[in-house]
Amino acid sequence: MAKDRRLKGTGTIFKRNGKFVHQYSDIDGKVKTITLKDECGKPVTLRAKADAIVAELTRERQKIEFIENRLEYMAQVAGSRKIIQRSRIKLSELWETYLRNPNRPDSGRLTLKRNELYCRKFLSFLEEKKIDSIDDITFDTAATFMTNLWSTGISPKTYNYYLQTLKLVFKTLLQDDSPFRNIKAKTATTESRKPFTPEQVSAIFKTLDDENYHILHKPQMRILFLLGLCFGLRMHDAACFRWDYIQGDGTVKFKARKTIKTMKQYIVLPIPSILEEQFKIAETWKRNEYILPDVAERYGYNSSGISTDVDKLLRSAGIQTKEQPVETRRMFYINSQGETKQRRIGRYSFHSFRHTFCTIAASSGKDLSLIRSIVGHSNVAMTEHYTHYTLEAKKSVIESIPLAVMTNSPRISAEIPLITAFQQADTEALAKVINYLERNLSDKQKREILELLVESF
Repeated sequence: MAKDRRLKGTGTIFKRNGKFVHQYSDIDGKVKTITLKDECGKPVTLRAKADAIVAELTRERQKIEFIENRLEYMAQVAGSRKIIQRSRIKLSELWETYLRNPNRPDSGRLTLKRNELYCRKFLSFLEEKKIDSIDDITFDTAATFMTNLWSTGISPKTYNYYLQTLKLVFKTLLQDDSPFRNIKAKTATTESRKPFTPEQVSAIFKTLDDENYHILHKPQMRILFLLGLCFGLRMHDAACFRWDYIQGDGTVKFKARKTIKTMKQYIVLPIPSILEEQFKIAETWKRNEYILPDVAERYGYNSSGISTDVDKLLRSAGIQTKEQPVETRRMFYINSQGETKQRRIGRYSFHSFRHTFCTIAASSGKDLSLIRSIVGHSNVAMTEHYTHYTLEAKKSVIESIPLAVMTNSPRISAEIPLITAFQQADTEALAKVINYLERNLSDKQKREILELLVESF
């Protein structure tokens, strides 16, 4: 069939079997042929009607092509801007650029310090690989770094910390173009601290109270351990325990540092008698806002030194603080000098007092949610769901901790009457008993004893 005419820029219109047909090329260059139809869906048989329909179709098609071209142009511009954005970030200034970014999360000082350490380790890796431009950091580059890191024998938890940090930094700087975006985290394995047994707690305080055992700021360290055991505090909260936490009604009120941004409610706990006595002792060295001023100051500049002293005390008390890892891959690790070393995993530390508190309280049949309300659980959604427990309920938990095992007083058989033991004791032994009572009895109990003594005179 001969083509009737060709309209410039509209393709061709011709008649086939008495019906007008339109043939044109789409934006991709493909030739398309359609039968023209009117508003009622009937084939067009008049030339003027066919020209009008083609003219309208051409205008619509040109609009669509304009939009598609515009989108393609915008995509090219966005890509160019991303390249420009990446090119502007120097590797030597990557961390500082991240800190200045207004979209980064508001992290704490210690978190930022750890994140900076992880980020700079990745930058050192890039330097070794002769990569000096952020444009050259690909998914393969990021994957190689994480693979090498995993091969050093780090734990899944540490691996995930690295990955989380680098994902955060590069997502903040490059949005969806981060080279770490598709790298998956490792399945975490638990390597938590173990709780102390009552016998171990007794051995710890017996060693600490031994006059021949020397430890820096010994009286303050004793209170540090008691805060860990009686309240289940983390080391920072115990070392930096403040005088203004102590309320006038026999309670303490504070927020745990780790969850201070997420926990809405204060932790309010009754003070056990043994801590009441220790706080009185602490008043003799009071000089600033901290109950343990020397320990708090030392924690500020050398917290690892306190951890080392705690480890030494535990080992002196006969506690093996480190164990061989169960996971074969982690039995050895590669240090910063490239040397292969045998790994020993910490099982007992100051944090074990927190585990001890929770374990003993749970073993005594206390409600887990009540225990969490004391130790300040980090799961906000769960913690805020808890009932507001009374001080009496919390006191029942704290009193379930066997505080008597913390003294080094000799045990007297229950078969021997107390009166017989007192009659046989010498002056030095009686002085030890009085000291014990002085440290452990509440003011009310002391008054009752004094009243009995006065009545007997």
